[in-house]
Amino acid sequence: MILFEAADPEALARRIRDRFAVDATVMDRHVRLEIENGHRFVTDVVEAFPGEIQSLSVSKPTLEDVFIRRTGHRFWNEV
Repeated sequence: MILFEAADPEALARRIRDRFAVDATVMDRHVRLEIENGHRFVTDVVEAFPGEIQSLSVSKPTLEDVFIRRTGHRFWNEV
């Protein structure tokens, strides 16, 4: 699981999809990717789009990630 924070997450997600042919979605101002060997893929993205990524995180998928993948939204919505 990779989360990229960017000033324009919609544009970054579109560019990642176009360049790498992966499913990149936007959720809560972050570009979200589920990809094997994400720790290796991060380098390719950062090098492809220098200066566009403000922060990133790489982690193993959680139960919430599975729910998001199945439904397209979080289990809990913050008010």
